[in-house]
Amino acid sequence: MKKFISAMLSVIMALTLFLALPALQVSAEENDFNHPVAIGIMEYMESLDRVSISTSGLTAAVYAGITTEQQLDRFDLKLYVKDRPAFASTNTTLALTAQAKGLTVVANAELDLRIERGMFFTQVKKLADPIRVAFWPANMDPNLDYGALILLPDGTFDLVANLDPTNSMVTFDTKYMDNIAIVSAPKGSLALYIRPEAKALATVEFPINPKSAYSSVETLNTNASVAGGVQNDAAAVKAATGTNAPYFKFIDWKPTEKDPLFINFDNARKLSGGEKMHVFDVYVIDQNNGKMIESTEAPLIMNFSVPQNLPIYGEYAVAVLDMKGQVQVLKDLDTNPATITIQTNMFRKYAIIWGPEGSLKEVK
Repeated sequence: MKKFISAMLSVIMALTLFLALPALQVSAEENDFNHPVAIGIMEYMESLDRVSISTSGLTAAVYAGITTEQQLDRFDLKLYVKDRPAFASTNTTLALTAQAKGLTVVANAELDLRIERGMFFTQVKKLADPIRVAFWPANMDPNLDYGALILLPDGTFDLVANLDPTNSMVTFDTKYMDNIAIVSAPKGSLALYIRPEAKALATVEFPINPKSAYSSVETLNTNASVAGGVQNDAAAVKAATGTNAPYFKFIDWKPTEKDPLFINFDNARKLSGGEKMHVFDVYVIDQNNGKMIESTEAPLIMNFSVPQNLPIYGEYAVAVLDMKGQVQVLKDLDTNPATITIQTNMFRKYAIIWGPEGSLKEVK
């Protein structure tokens, strides 16, 4: 019972400290986010007159997973559209699926969405939230309903109905960028498939990604992608580390994919539901004697910036190597989209894990 009460008091104290945490410090150079991400559309089509995206460029790019590095490097969003998919079998499958649902295929389209600058790009098959797209098939009939049959990553199809009341174009919201068929059906038969998504027309802020971090004791950030600091007051840090001169250091870890320890981290990422991760070392050093402190008596609150090479929209967790050589995954405790906070007494190798909102779970 005493141990339980002691543990509860520790949690309460930690939460009290957490609520009063100073924010990560931002320098002037980090405000250089004035590139208004543009949407470019490259059309290679015969059966469709035009394609457009109604969602703002920056919002769509954030949903698509643009990183701080890409934003600073002036990447844009480009949608390549053609009506002749690489595999004719895809059109056949779409036609058969449409027929089974009582639909008529009006046009096919292959969508290739990219975060791109010059010859450098990241292809996006699925966005974190939907964007609104519109297609203009030739000779739309006002006496018919229209919609889109969308190929999903698992091989199934999603049917969404036209959001345009004038029936002059086919407008719908979707997260998926692959093969679709524009379809028609008898008037009134697609009413149940009208699904407007509020987030498709939202305006999303791009969070400032800090390069320096508040820390109550001396900290050296030599990692170009992650800033970090310990948030407890200096006295608590000294007591937990057992030294009056604790020193924190953050540095890149660059293992090969065959490194057994990296494989352990990657397995933890998969178990947590994460899609991407960034690995680094956290050192705690006693400046009196130069010895490393790999674990502390009491847990400390650590705060990190989102790595510049991970998407800035989604959910984060931190994988931590414990003293038994096992990797545990701790979910982010704060609500700031640009920072990640955990409470731990392990100071060895870490990985910041990213996944879409609602996808991550802890692994212990």
